[in-house]
Amino acid sequence: MRRYGSAAVISAFGDGFSYLAVPLIAAGQLGAGPRELGWLTALAWLPQAVFSLPAGSWVARRGRPIATLVVADLARAALMILVAIAAVTGSLTLTILYLATFCSATAAVFFSVSDAAVLPALAKNDRFARSLAIMQANRTVGGAVGTTLGGLVIRYASAPLAVLIDAVSFVVSATALRGVHLPSATAKTSTSSLRLSEGLRCLWRTRPLRTALAVTTTSNFFHLGFHALIVLYATQILGLSAGTLGLVISTDTIGVLAASALAPALLERFGNRVGLAAGNIIFACPLLLVAAATGPVMVAAGILSSGFGGCLQNISVGSTFAVSVPPHLRSAVRGAYQSISFGVRPLGALAAGLAGTWVGLRPAVWATVIGGILAVLWMVIPAPAATVRAGGETSDASAS
Repeated sequence: MRRYGSAAVISAFGDGFSYLAVPLIAAGQLGAGPRELGWLTALAWLPQAVFSLPAGSWVARRGRPIATLVVADLARAALMILVAIAAVTGSLTLTILYLATFCSATAAVFFSVSDAAVLPALAKNDRFARSLAIMQANRTVGGAVGTTLGGLVIRYASAPLAVLIDAVSFVVSATALRGVHLPSATAKTSTSSLRLSEGLRCLWRTRPLRTALAVTTTSNFFHLGFHALIVLYATQILGLSAGTLGLVISTDTIGVLAASALAPALLERFGNRVGLAAGNIIFACPLLLVAAATGPVMVAAGILSSGFGGCLQNISVGSTFAVSVPPHLRSAVRGAYQSISFGVRPLGALAAGLAGTWVGLRPAVWATVIGGILAVLWMVIPAPAATVRAGGETSDASAS
């Protein structure tokens, strides 16, 4: 468990560098505007829509999630090295950046659906929510530190160096993951006869997951639009430097740490459904401060508060997933879930990029924030909790 957690933190640390570096390279070195950044963000999430379902089924049939995690990390490292070299030599183009982003995101899909089978196998059933909260906190801290240092590296050195640091983090993560050993029963489990549609069928049969899917799909559409614009909005409209922006974005760590500490007790007391609703509201509403911001203080306040809600929402969904899905279907169901919930993200990014071009960056940011707030309306529809019967069958039950 320690090696797995270390790999997650290291990878998130490197991602923080690229989170700022890639769009800043596109905007500063390649002259990208809102539309081009919308396309870049869309390509970063398009593989979720295209490959999540078949990748989840493939990983479930293959039954070797750790090996898939390692290969995915190494593939992303190679792609980030390519981008860094091309940027330094002056041969980087938007086309190359688009392709590298798409391929890296495809590797991330295989990583994500494999990861869905690993944490539940390593964590004890009665401590899964706490383990998920700790993992969420560790990843967020790693990402926040990476974003903060990434902003400083970009300001005082160069954006390509920040991308190269991300590549190194993937290599270190892959090395750590090679030492992770799953329980023998989990490591040897494969379902060679699993049908491609089985993940979708399980997802559709489980009402709590259907509700979570509706909420997160709506939220993801608008929130990715927000993230497609935030770097350009903060630097061009608010006049923030890369260093300041890195510090401001990293303030969500405070909110995530608070939510990670409180979420297990909150979910035990109120249940996953209330946690999902509360998390979504707190995730979306504080971003109104970002849309109305005139400087870094309001942006930091909004992102900090939103970080609390986002973490609570993610832990609620993860806990619902863990108790509702049979172990042998976790990768397949995660793939089905992501193909829809993450699959809308490219559309949100493209819509936001077009809106930023047509009506301006600030009105477009307002639209993404208001749209994200509407996601909680899906919670009006009652959804009883699922139970897992012997043999891995799911059924609807009364909500707790």
